[in-house]
Amino acid sequence: MPSAVRAGVGLIELRWGATIYGQVELSLCPVDRCGLLLGLHVEPRHRPVTAIMP
Repeated sequence: MPSAVRAGVGLIELRWGATIYGQVELSLCPVDRCGLLLGLHVEPRHRPVTAIMP
């Protein structure tokens, strides 16, 4: 989804069919037009389960 304001945060939805796995948040520098990765969110139910070592 494009940002509502110039140089604001945009979103890329991570999905497979109708299942949404997460999203990537990004912005574009208005000076040199480089992309900035601001965040990555993965839905908790799609995260790998790790064992807790004693």
